[in-house]
Amino acid sequence: MLAHTVPGIVQGPAVHDGVIRYAEIESAAVLPAGWTDEQRPGTYRLREGADELVFALAVAADDPARHS
Repeated sequence: MLAHTVPGIVQGPAVHDGVIRYAEIESAAVLPAGWTDEQRPGTYRLREGADELVFALAVAADDPARHS
């Protein structure tokens, strides 16, 4: 999910500090291609996937609504 909150600024999922979180992105190159997250109660783990899927994540570690 890419969010346009300000004209000309695009936000989307990106890998930062060991988690996938929504951030301002300048190009598709920063999208989390090849990364996936594993989530269980009390556990969040970021790992490299076996493929180059871009949106192979459950839910980003933060809420995109906070960026709007």
